[in-house]
Amino acid sequence: MGTDGAKATRTVAGGDTIISFGGANSNASIILGLAFTDSGPRTYLIGGFDEPSNALIEEGAKGWAANVAGGTGSITIDTISATRLTGTFMFNAVPVSGSGVSGDEAVTNGKFALSF
Repeated sequence: MGTDGAKATRTVAGGDTIISFGGANSNASIILGLAFTDSGPRTYLIGGFDEPSNALIEEGAKGWAANVAGGTGSITIDTISATRLTGTFMFNAVPVSGSGVSGDEAVTNGKFALSF
């Protein structure tokens, strides 16, 4: 999947800084999104109660997610500043209830270099 429409945002809520980023393929038929609570450059685990990080894949009405309800993975932040975010990600997402899919979806070797 390319990085058409890739974007990163920073939101401060309740004293936490939430970073979210994502993108879509050229016709937006597949959308990928990730989010984590920022505590600087490090590896954030996806899928645990202690790590508020998550990932989502949407393909039309189909959906897979990796979050506290299921799935696993990680987001590694190499650099983060007031204007830039770089790193890598990988995750195994489980079907979203009611989306009509079965079977997990794996994302490997994800890379990003985005501006806020």
